Amino acid sequence: KVLTSDAAGLASWQTLSAPAGTGLVKLADVTLGAAASSISSGTIPARAYLKVIIFTATGVEPQGGVRLRFNSDAGANYDYREKINDSPETSVADTTGLAVIRGDGGAGFIELEIRNPAAQNKQIIHHATNQPPGDAAPTMRRMAGSWANTSDQITSITLLDTGGANILGAGSRMIVYAQE
Repeated sequence: KVLTSDAAGLASWQTLSAPAGTGLVKLADVTLGAAASSISSGTIPARAYLKVIIFTATGVEPQGGVRLRFNSDAGANYDYREKINDSPETSVADTTGLAVIRGDGGAGFIELEIRNPAAQNKQIIHHATNQPPGDAAPTMRRMAGSWANTSDQITSITLLDTGGANILGAGSRMIVYAQE
């Protein structure tokens, strides 16, 4: 809301709305009712730009198998460059998903922005943090990644433990937005 005044000088609050085509629309909002090995957006409409927010409730255990995948693609079609805390950057090529969270057993927050053209690799910008149990400093993760698929747009997003353990606590949530 914005405070405005009319010609007589009377103040009033006015609600402003964004011009059509400039806002975000929610495509999916999923919350786990119990611990699970994965959380998925379900099928979402294909859009050119996506924003994904994931909250992982306490329960992510230390393991390298926590991955983000698109359209159920478990092939070695994901590449990324990441930086965790103050460590040097590392590059990972031809892997079976994006390692978007570091398992420390604490709650996590993941944010992704995705360019999603049908005929090009999908580009991903990723930021994440998770809070280890106790008073330890939170872990910070930054990544630039891609999904090598030049024939389809992303129509589903899944965060999973490839080993099948119930690593995501009850209350973990995934929200997917798209540009109008």
